[in-house]
Amino acid sequence: MTAPALPRPDFNEYPLWSPNYQSREGTPIDLWLWHTEEGDIGDPNAADDLARNDLDNASSQVSYHYTASQAPDGGVTVCDVVDTDMASWSVLSANDRSIDFCIAGSTVNWTRTQWLANSKVIDVGCYLSVLDCLKYSTLLFQGAPRVIAPDPNNTDLYHSDPPGISDHKYVTEYLGDGTHSDMGPNFPWDYVTERTAYWWTALTAKATPDPPATGGTVTTPPVTTPTTPPAPFVYPSDHDLAVQTWEQLFGPQAQGWSHLFGMTADGTRGKYLVEAIADLHAAAFPTATANVPAAILHAQRMLTPARAVQK
Repeated sequence: MTAPALPRPDFNEYPLWSPNYQSREGTPIDLWLWHTEEGDIGDPNAADDLARNDLDNASSQVSYHYTASQAPDGGVTVCDVVDTDMASWSVLSANDRSIDFCIAGSTVNWTRTQWLANSKVIDVGCYLSVLDCLKYSTLLFQGAPRVIAPDPNNTDLYHSDPPGISDHKYVTEYLGDGTHSDMGPNFPWDYVTERTAYWWTALTAKATPDPPATGGTVTTPPVTTPTTPPAPFVYPSDHDLAVQTWEQLFGPQAQGWSHLFGMTADGTRGKYLVEAIADLHAAAFPTATANVPAAILHAQRMLTPARAVQK
């Protein structure tokens, strides 16, 4: 049995380490995120220049795990900037849970045609995302990579919780942190989905037997599939149960559930579960809601989580 050489797109990769990183503190990695640079447009050495001239500066307070760019001749360069076992400084409160890949020299203003003119660097990003999915199983959804693209009819909407492969705007719109909008409205998510599936299949293909050294036929022994009893049901840990209950009550990052229940009157966050129930009660029993505002205020005071100060 000979294991074939693993397929790989053509690109040049080398390290240019940044001092801007932190420990993940045990946080599972469940997001792989694409980024634009919004600078160095047209620079044939954009990946190297971004890593060497900006991300290596501690005062910049910014980093990614990878920078990558495509030169006019089609050659792709990838700079390893932060070890994926550590958190880069890319997406605010989502740093600890994400791996971040920046296409240097790119902008959210590119058209689909411009993005596809850089399809080789996108393909390399898809390949690296699959390698990271193989390394960190917490990135997988039902045993395979999943691309979480924005809604094609409204690119401000995303419809899936992690784990998955998405972009910086997912953190802004779905997780409710920050203001960034990359990768922009014209990023070719269909191509990303296609190439991610291609590299997953290519990198997980099984080895095939060598042909007989002196001719003849290969005799394949019968395959016996052992009977495995079903695994017992495992309840979530206390921590996981607390997180799940917390997010059901208050939404991700305690920002409510704007895409389910709408925003609060002051527009600062989505509504909590208790506020949505109060809205339903008011709609069903309009004459019996005199004390509902006071009840909501009391529930908010009792249930609203204390907010930790984030770095």
